[in-house]
Amino acid sequence: MIYRARLLAAITSAVSLAAISVGSATADGGATTDDVYGYADFYGIPHLGTETVSGSGCGGDGSIGDVIPDGYWRGYVAAITGGTLQIDLVCVYGDDVDPVLVAEWTAQHPGQPQPWVPDGFMVNNSDRLRSVPTAPTFLAHGAAWTGSSCLLNSPSTPPEFDRDVWIRIVGGQAQWAVSSCTPAPGQAPSGPSAPGPTGYTFPYATFYDVPRLGVEEVLGTGCGGNGSLGDTIPDGIWFGWIDSLGPSSLQFDVACIYTGAAAARYYDEYHASPELQADDPSPYLYGSGLWLINNNDRTRTVPLAPGYVTAVAAIADPTAPHPNWPSAGIDHACVPPIDPTITPAYYSPEQASWTGAWLQITNGQAQYALLECPHD
Repeated sequence: MIYRARLLAAITSAVSLAAISVGSATADGGATTDDVYGYADFYGIPHLGTETVSGSGCGGDGSIGDVIPDGYWRGYVAAITGGTLQIDLVCVYGDDVDPVLVAEWTAQHPGQPQPWVPDGFMVNNSDRLRSVPTAPTFLAHGAAWTGSSCLLNSPSTPPEFDRDVWIRIVGGQAQWAVSSCTPAPGQAPSGPSAPGPTGYTFPYATFYDVPRLGVEEVLGTGCGGNGSLGDTIPDGIWFGWIDSLGPSSLQFDVACIYTGAAAARYYDEYHASPELQADDPSPYLYGSGLWLINNNDRTRTVPLAPGYVTAVAAIADPTAPHPNWPSAGIDHACVPPIDPTITPAYYSPEQASWTGAWLQITNGQAQYALLECPHD
C-alpha cells in the first residue's frame, strides 16, 4: 500500500463522518450499485476515461487543468476546509500497465519498493493540489474489508487521509471521499500484475502466465541479458534457479525467458547454429513464442524475508499422468498452490536445484519462490 504524511487531525476535525445519503448514484461509466458510491469495491472501479488508469483519469497525459471534471478520481487528500477539498491526483495503471513505465519508475527510485496496490501500479508524478468544492451532503470515511472485498460503502469506518482515496465529483462538487482499506494479512486481494507486499501471494493464474514487466523483452521484471543487472537483484519477480538455500539467504541464478521478436530471433539463431545445438540439444521452448536462455551460472545473494517459503506448483488436474515436456510446448496447466506448504506427491526436495522458479523480491528480500511443476 501507499502511505503519505498528511494533516489527518486537521482534516478529520473539519469533516462529518456520519453516513449522509445523497440519493442514488448516476451511472458513471457503467456504475454497478444504486447508492451514492456507484461501485462496491474500492479496488473495483474500472477505466472510465481515455487514459489507461482506474477511474475517470489522472492527468498523466497533461489533460487535467485547474478544474477536475465530474467522475471518479484517485489521489491523496491534503485538506478539507471551508467547503473545499484539496487533492493531489495519482494514476493507478491496471493489468495493462506499460512495462516501460514500470522500468522507468524503478530506475528513477532506486532502492524503493515498486508502488503496486491491489488494483495496479500507482504513480504520482507531482504534488500539485487542485481544489474541489464539496457538496452540502459531502461525507468522508474509510473503506473496510469484507472477505476479499474492500467496500466503499463503509460509512462507520474512520477515514485515513494518509492513505490513497477515491473521490466522486458530480455537478462540479465532491460528493464523498473514501480512503483505502488498511492492510489486513490474508485479506487484501492482489491485482493481476501486482505481487503482494509480503509473503506468498502469486498473482497469476498459472506458472507460465507471468507477463513482461520490464524493459527487457522477457517474462517477469527482467533477467540482465542486456547487462543491466548488477550484484543485487532489484524488487520484482524473477525467473531462474535456486542454487542454494540457507537460513537467512539464498543464491539465485537468473535466467531469461524471451518473448516476442527477441524469442523469434534467438530461435532462428539456435536452429542456424550447429554449435548451439550441440551445446544444448534439448532447449526449453516454454510453449509457443517463448525461448529460455541462461548465458552463465552466476548466482546472486538474496536475503530471506521473515516467513519466506518455497512453494511448488502442481498440475491443475490431479488425475493427469506424471507430466513431461512435449515437443511443441507445455500441454498442462501448472498452477500455484493455495497452501504453499503442500507439495505434489511426485515432488522430491532435490528437484529444487534444477527446477525453474519464480522468485518474488520485495524491499530487497525474497518473499517466496514458486517452483515449476515437477516434470521429466
